[in-house]
Formats: sequence, C-alpha cells, structure tokens
Amino acid sequence: VTNQELFLRANKEFHGGNYGQALKDYEAVTHKASAVLYNMGICLCKLGNFAQALAYFKRAARIATRSTINDILENGDRAERILQVYKEPTVREMGVRFLRSLVAGTSLLQWQIMLLLVLYMSLLGMWRSKKRLLRILLWFFVILCFMGLVPILVIKWTDEYVLTGIVLPQSMVVYSGPYHHCHQQGMLTSGYEVTVKQKQNGWYKIQYDTIIGWIPEDSLAPTI
Repeated sequence: VTNQELFLRANKEFHGGNYGQALKDYEAVTHKASAVLYNMGICLCKLGNFAQALAYFKRAARIATRSTINDILENGDRAERILQVYKEPTVREMGVRFLRSLVAGTSLLQWQIMLLLVLYMSLLGMWRSKKRLLRILLWFFVILCFMGLVPILVIKWTDEYVLTGIVLPQSMVVYSGPYHHCHQQGMLTSGYEVTVKQKQNGWYKIQYDTIIGWIPEDSLAPTI
C-alpha cells in the first residue's frame, strides 16, 4: 500500500467520522506532510487526547504552508485552552507568530541563500560605486536587510533544529537526574511545551521556564 493510498483511505475514514481508524491510517504514512499531521491532531481532539493533538499541531506548524498555517495555529490555541495552558501572547510572541505565518512553506536554506545574495550584491555595489552617498545608502540597505532577515533565520532555525515536546501526563514530576529515585525539581502538567536539552537511556533532560530536569521519554510527545 502506497502513502497516497493510505492518505486517501485515512481521509475517507476521517470525513466519515471514524477518527480512530483514520488516525491509524495516518500513522502508517511514512512521510508525513503538514496535512497529515494536522488531520492527526484533529482526530486526537475528536478522541479527547488534547495533549497529543497539540504536539501534532506543533509539528504541522513547523512545515506548514501559508495557506494552512493559520488554521493549524488556531487549532493549537484551542487545544491549549482546553488543557488550560494557554497564555495570552506578548507583543514579541505576536510578532514571531506573524513572521512564522509570513514565511511558512520556506526553508532555512532558502533564507540563508537570500541573505548571502543580499550581502554579495551590496558589497559589490559599494566596491564599484565611487559616490559616497550611494555607499552610505547601500550600508543602510544592508542594515535593514539584516534587521529583517535575522529574525526570520532564527525562526526557521528554531523550527528545523530546536527540539521541543508536549507533556502528556496530567501531572509529571521533573527529576534532578534520569532516575525515579532522584530529587524532585518541580511539577509539570499536561499540555506544557518544554525544550529538550538531552536524551539518555529513555529519559529527556528538559527545561520549562526555570525548571530544568529529567522526565521519562514516554511522558513527552516530540514536536519535531
């Protein structure tokens, strides 16, 4: 059975309301595009597993296109509200979200190439120009490009390389080491998104705000 056949069969089950079977068929797809991940999130919501659904929405948002990312983000917000972990975004977070929607469907490599081309063309123009005013204008152009492109590069780098995960259990103890007998560093609840620092022997070293410690691998749903 090909991925295309699995996807079409899963879509048929999905639209028929058979979300459990649709989820199994989507899981069998080996190369999961954002549409597959998004539909898996919807299936999990229908089945009442909102923490796992949130993880799939986060995964889908990393590789979404401009036409789908807003729906994915909105459903992620709904899942967070149900899990009672939703926080009103700050001005900075709203800016990051806007940029992420703007550059959805592009890759980090594309923006790196664009930055290099801008630098090359600007430096070439400054080297060949004999007018001081033109050189100053080109410097301003380079600075403006950096101010615009660097935040985009950071967002794309984060989407492609920074591993995060969604906490699954309703109540999760964070330990000081990768063992259950270690000291407790704090508690996390279902739906919290944590940054993964390290993996070791079935445990993740994670960070959430000021809490840094270890949790079992099966208590976290990766978002990348």
